[in-house]
Amino acid sequence: MAGRRGPGDYNVRDSSIHYDQDLHKDRLTGDPGIRVGIVRSNITDDDGLPLIEVECFKDGMMVMLTCQTMTRFGGAHNFEEFGIQPYYPKGISLLPESAVQYDSFGLKNGDNVVVAAFEGDWRYGVILGGLSHGGRKSTLEPGTIAYRSCFNGLDTEIRDDGTWLITHNGKAANAVELELPPIGKAPSAPVYNPLTAGSYMGFDVDGSWTVSDNQGQSIRIKKDVGNISIISGSNRIEIGSTDVVGNDDSIGIQTSQLSVSCSDVIDIFSLDTLHLQGLQEVSIKGLKVAIGNDVFELIAGLIKILDIIGSAQVSSPVGPCTPLNLTSAWVELEVIKAKMSTLQGDLVDADQTLTNIVLDPDKLTGSIF
Repeated sequence: MAGRRGPGDYNVRDSSIHYDQDLHKDRLTGDPGIRVGIVRSNITDDDGLPLIEVECFKDGMMVMLTCQTMTRFGGAHNFEEFGIQPYYPKGISLLPESAVQYDSFGLKNGDNVVVAAFEGDWRYGVILGGLSHGGRKSTLEPGTIAYRSCFNGLDTEIRDDGTWLITHNGKAANAVELELPPIGKAPSAPVYNPLTAGSYMGFDVDGSWTVSDNQGQSIRIKKDVGNISIISGSNRIEIGSTDVVGNDDSIGIQTSQLSVSCSDVIDIFSLDTLHLQGLQEVSIKGLKVAIGNDVFELIAGLIKILDIIGSAQVSSPVGPCTPLNLTSAWVELEVIKAKMSTLQGDLVDADQTLTNIVLDPDKLTGSIF
């Protein structure tokens, strides 16, 4: 029995008191270190939990650590999930010998990560984060205070001037190379489909916001001039001030053909003036048409004029007839004439300011960066 009891010591020397070093050997000799590794494969446990096998160097040997990924949220309703790239090809049960002879993580396609073992037990651990892959060159200049990330072709930038840009490139056309076994050279840089890549959105230095397909279509909120610009090819809508028109309360539409269809009623109202002009032709068609003001309606007035002229009688047995405006019926026509004069106005050309604006190539493509 280890140790000597005192006169009043009636405790039984069991495992709760007696410290057995053999029982605690694994815990006492565990490795609490943080190590660099490379993702080998994605697996799942018996409960379907996604796990990641990570290869890392430990005591001069390559060991395998089964890990979870660390996330920002760990709740039942508040969570974050993501998958990371392994270098072990899918559907291959045994890697060729060439795959294991390359110790440099920069020559394998898997994500480079930092890992730690729970309680120092190297049977189960956690991925703390990623490291820059040795096969990829940095896109930021040394000392630049900026941010850059890319995930499946979705490129995010926050530049040192405060501009923010997200570019959609789609998954790389050569992403299939990441599924091949290591061949002793660094992975190729991503190659994107030029027909689908390049759409973007972001804020520029003055706080203006733009979304564009980079092929001639864009929506831009220009904070500096108080304007919303919508462009699609040669079609353009300007809301608010422009570089040419300084009216904050204006809307301009420029297009080769504008069609408006309504199943019920279209109302156009102006507190001041409405101009309608066609350089070649203006056509107004309807089952019934009315043109006028609160004093006189043109169509009804013309009909009444014809009725009065038709009923006018001029009596002259010999010589020239008495002028119609001297007949008693003409008095009614003078009243109608006075009403028509309230309808008379001057022809005014429609404003073509927006049509004359020269479309800037940067505005056509939506490019602001």
